[in-house]
Amino acid sequence: MRFSVAIAILLLAVPSLAAPPKVVEEFGGKVIGVTEGDTIKVLVGKETITVRLEGIDAPESGQSYGAKAKQALADLVAEKTVTVKKTGMDKDGRALGIVLVGEVDAGAKLVADGWAWHFRKYNDEERLAKLEEAARKAKRGLWADENPVAPWDYRARQRTPPATTDKSKDQADKLGPGDHTRKLTLGELERTYLVHVPKGYDPSSPAPVVLALHGALMNGPMMVWFSGLNKKADEAGFIVVYPSGTGTGTFLTWNAGGFPGKWAEGRADDVAFIGKLMDDLFRVVAADEKRVYACGMSNGGMMCYRLAAEMSDRIAAIAPVAGAVALEESKPSRPVPVIHFHGSKDNIVPFEEAASKARPFMKFKSVEESIQTWVTLNGCEKEPTTDTLSNEADEMKIYRRYYGGGKEGSEVVLVLIEDGGHTWPGQQPPVDFIGKSAKNISANEVMWKFFQKHKLK
Repeated sequence: MRFSVAIAILLLAVPSLAAPPKVVEEFGGKVIGVTEGDTIKVLVGKETITVRLEGIDAPESGQSYGAKAKQALADLVAEKTVTVKKTGMDKDGRALGIVLVGEVDAGAKLVADGWAWHFRKYNDEERLAKLEEAARKAKRGLWADENPVAPWDYRARQRTPPATTDKSKDQADKLGPGDHTRKLTLGELERTYLVHVPKGYDPSSPAPVVLALHGALMNGPMMVWFSGLNKKADEAGFIVVYPSGTGTGTFLTWNAGGFPGKWAEGRADDVAFIGKLMDDLFRVVAADEKRVYACGMSNGGMMCYRLAAEMSDRIAAIAPVAGAVALEESKPSRPVPVIHFHGSKDNIVPFEEAASKARPFMKFKSVEESIQTWVTLNGCEKEPTTDTLSNEADEMKIYRRYYGGGKEGSEVVLVLIEDGGHTWPGQQPPVDFIGKSAKNISANEVMWKFFQKHKLK
């Protein structure tokens, strides 16, 4: 075991003896941007040079592991001084080069950790081939997926229009209006999700998509009646998707972060699952990929925040309900608009106090900390404007805090339901102990109005 680890370290640090690429120039600089999982921007003096890492090909931003590959590269090189051994230029005018952080080859590190392929078409280094083979065998990174799609195949599919004359199995799989169950395999796990295609669905006009993530100890089918989103989907014409987390029977959860120590062991990669779900969904329905939104209840709301942090290139906006940020650190690649609904008397994810004090097996931020996290990430104004959404005669008062002025038109909104419990506003609570639900506001109506203002660019 020690010998194999030592060999891997040597492969990361020492250039290959098998057909090494010829270095035509060497320069150093500070990494000021990570644009893809294999591409960075380096500031050299006053000049910014775009560098594509030599010999590797990472998943595209539209693929399941695109965001994770990009984050892995960012964790390795962002804001650091690197040495670039330039080997040439690619067809897009980017410099090709071996990027060294100290003595570590960033490209080789990504291949070894399973976040990139060895790009054999343009590079025949034996060192990279061996690193990829080892990552495959260990099922590291994207190799946890049994059938990951190589980025060059993905790009080819994007360039090739679908055949109109061949009514094959793929055509037969196309979904029409109604409810459908889909199954996916991720690693050794079989995962499921429900799709509700609205009554007025027109396959010639791509529809928006809303991901609805259930709370802990629930599943996708339960979220259908708990949220009541199908009705709004039929009215507004969006597709609503109800994925199921992992666990035992119907008692499922999401890996939204926040699990300390042994509680974190063996948890599913739900970000990868949602990415693969989206890939599968886009194959069987006409979906507008620039208008994919996520909402969720409790633990599902926490998962919304994780998707915003790690899949910001694919999720246009989020609407957590009775949730909070569970990640220690969030690093979105773009601002993500947020509308958050919470009851002041929520006894499961408390509004006032830091909830981590009450749940030793799971740590997450208070509602105020969660809101301020995204106010900062989105670059919004620090002081909110506040208004009242309820009428004077209403039993439950509803207040809105609005943080505007964010980057790229982003915003953060908190909808506070006074005396509200751990509930979905506008829906009847299934049990009394989770508290009261407001009847004078519909989370579905308000979040959809919010979503309509935001789409990916």
